[in-house]
Amino acid sequence: MNIRRAYSSTPPSKLKWPKRIAKGIAIMVAPTYIGATIYAQTDREFKRFFRENVPCADVCLRTHKEIAYNVDRFVDYVRGIEKEHLTEKDGIVLIEEGRISEESVLKTLEKKPEPAPSKTQEEIEREAAKKKMQEFVVMIKEIAKLNDVGGLNGSLVQVDKSVEELVKDGAVDEGFKELSKQFLELIKNQMNLVEQARKGEMSELTKYYENQKIQLATEIETVMMDELKKQASLYQENMTKQLEKQKKEMEADFKRRVRKQVAEERNGQLSKLSELELELKVLEMKVKEENELTKHLNESSKKLLFANSILNAIENPTRVNFSVPLNGLKNECSTEFVKEIVKEIPEEVSNAGVMSEQSLIDGFREIIPRVRRVAFIPENNSSLKNHAFSFLFSSLVFKLHGNVEGKEVDCILARSENWISKGNLEMATRELNSLKGWPRLMALEWIKEARKTLQVKQAMSAIQSHLQMNQLGLI
Repeated sequence: MNIRRAYSSTPPSKLKWPKRIAKGIAIMVAPTYIGATIYAQTDREFKRFFRENVPCADVCLRTHKEIAYNVDRFVDYVRGIEKEHLTEKDGIVLIEEGRISEESVLKTLEKKPEPAPSKTQEEIEREAAKKKMQEFVVMIKEIAKLNDVGGLNGSLVQVDKSVEELVKDGAVDEGFKELSKQFLELIKNQMNLVEQARKGEMSELTKYYENQKIQLATEIETVMMDELKKQASLYQENMTKQLEKQKKEMEADFKRRVRKQVAEERNGQLSKLSELELELKVLEMKVKEENELTKHLNESSKKLLFANSILNAIENPTRVNFSVPLNGLKNECSTEFVKEIVKEIPEEVSNAGVMSEQSLIDGFREIIPRVRRVAFIPENNSSLKNHAFSFLFSSLVFKLHGNVEGKEVDCILARSENWISKGNLEMATRELNSLKGWPRLMALEWIKEARKTLQVKQAMSAIQSHLQMNQLGLI
């Protein structure tokens, strides 16, 4: 008879090999778990590694701790019983007060041990194994009682019945392993039941806490509302009293002031008349100052109107004669600053007008291809051959874009186009003005028109700023 017959009703020949492998793996893994759990109690580093990397490590450690605690309690309990109930079989007699009489000693000495029947070595080993197994089962039962494990006592009945068969078959070691495995499984099941009970208690406590919380919040809200109503009522009463008091004080103060004012008016008519005369003089002076200021503002507005008219003429797509507003600006302005700026604008420019910025931008786009065609003509040799070479070579060269450094014609044109795209006509004019030779000749007319437009625009902007500062009284 082997171990399987003690725990399974199925004959060994009918068990399939997967079950055998699974049970063998479980038998091999269980001692490893037990050994690792015991070693983790002595080494902190291994305990930390065991808990982080091994599944169910916390359950094993907690189970080992509870088993060790219960075993210690059981051992202490058994030792206490042994001290209280020592038998006379070993030749020891207990005396209540710790004294041993001569008769008891003589009886103990005279008592001769009975000769034990001779036994074979195999029977002695079987009896020792049986005794160990019985002690192990008794220990498990006591632990189950101490832990109050309901389902464990019933399962241990089968274990107790199987002890005799295990001893007879000589499968003590395997029986220990199987019993250890069953014991661990029972402990784990019990721990799961305890954990489920704890979770149920926790959910009940949570529900109770939430109900108490809601009830307490409702009670607090009710108390707060009652207190607020009381405070509002007291505040209303206090405010009514304060208003009545202030009303009486204001009525008394008003009557006192009326009486005082009537007396002062009766006695101070002459003094008031003199004060009114002085106030009239002050008012007259203020009116004169206001008239002068209004006149000054009107003159400044008129001058600004002339300057705005000239700027509007500059922005007109067609050339517009702005000599009339320019002459009006000359006649109306009395400051030397404005006169000097107006003198700088030639009369033929005001009569003929200037090109607008948009017209200049359109003209710039027209002259750029012509400037590129003559970009490679030498300054001192403008033969037909050089013209043809420049025309062909310029069509093969890639156009540059952006703020490109360099003094070559393509670099200057790229910078000019960059400034034109940003709306900076002044910088584009400066770049084209740096051209030399035939490229400069092709762009010279556009440069002159751009200079005229910039000159008039800058002059009018300076005059506008000067007049605005004059209006504010800053100059």
